[in-house]
Amino acid sequence: MPQPRKPLALGGAAFFLATALVSPALARHCRNPTIPVHITAANTDLGADFPTPQTDVEFTDFFLSNLQHGRQPPDTTPPKTKNVTGDYELAATYCEPSPDPANSSNKTTTTPKVLQILTHGIGFGHDYWDFAYYEYSYVNHALAHGYATLDWDRLGLGESTRLDPVHEVQLPLEVEALRELTRLLRAGSVDLHLNPDSDNGETTTTTTTTTTPPKFDKIVHVGHSLGSSVVYALAAVDGLVLTGWSTVPDFMSAGFIGLHLEQARPKGGPLAGYAPGYVVMGDVTALHTDFFAPGAYDPAILAPAYAATQPTTVGEIATGSYMASTKLEVTVPSLVITGQKDLIFCGTDCFGTNDPNLAFAPRSRELKLPSDESARNYHRVRIGPWPKPGT
Repeated sequence: MPQPRKPLALGGAAFFLATALVSPALARHCRNPTIPVHITAANTDLGADFPTPQTDVEFTDFFLSNLQHGRQPPDTTPPKTKNVTGDYELAATYCEPSPDPANSSNKTTTTPKVLQILTHGIGFGHDYWDFAYYEYSYVNHALAHGYATLDWDRLGLGESTRLDPVHEVQLPLEVEALRELTRLLRAGSVDLHLNPDSDNGETTTTTTTTTTPPKFDKIVHVGHSLGSSVVYALAAVDGLVLTGWSTVPDFMSAGFIGLHLEQARPKGGPLAGYAPGYVVMGDVTALHTDFFAPGAYDPAILAPAYAATQPTTVGEIATGSYMASTKLEVTVPSLVITGQKDLIFCGTDCFGTNDPNLAFAPRSRELKLPSDESARNYHRVRIGPWPKPGT
């Protein structure tokens, strides 16, 4: 069972529309619900004899073999699948703006009408969206514009239920976890009650229901990198924001080589609890290579960003290419935000890919931002204006 979350001392990051922003201090209420889900997913059947790499040498051998396979023409044949079913717990942080501090008599909160569910990518955890260093916070920016937010640790990672990193932690199961999380939130079945008499900035941890949970008029999914792939595969919401992402698979091999992936457990600290098969960026240089563009960030952020890194899994690497190259029809309003120098999805030149990226999403808008790479929340580029809730 995941441990109760503590208020962030070193949070996440702020990325997206106005990101790379240095977010102002904001009065807010947050709580850390642990959300149980029962889900079934058609994961890729890798076979019972598929070996779980136990060492860095074994993982590198697997990784190089996987890269060689990736050089072949894309195989659009759906893979053989095997159902995975289970009861899991998702660790999340829900935030909404506090009442107007100028009106001290107003102790009631009005739940925002639009909820943004924030899904992190490879190398990061839920706190990517609320990184305390230099006060980079996408969460604060969204709250300041009238949204509620819920960021969560993807299934198998962070404080959510840990699973088999080969046969269970694959994109199909993560998509179903997000689908069920969305269903529960839309139905008002998750206790997100915030105590209006508490001090601003309160963070509480609970799994009990104390009041009627809020319902939202609209739910918008915001993803980063692999999190955008999870969001894109779901698509059954009121709007999508896909960041650090595209449908171009050509440069993924170079991007994954740049990650310099190693077994997470030997790194110690918060990574010591991960089983073999969970792998993490090898060093700060790997983080820099894949997620930070020259001249667009403060170098001092590299060390704390790496200290907060989270792993990916052998299962995600072995099975993610099919879903990444599969184009789905998206009919909801969508926004795609990609840094000009994104390595993983654009080979460091998003303006040169000539990617017909949005043909699958007729109600979408695409932004290719100059001078930054994949980790939008850690950069200094600002764009706007921010859309109003409900639009």
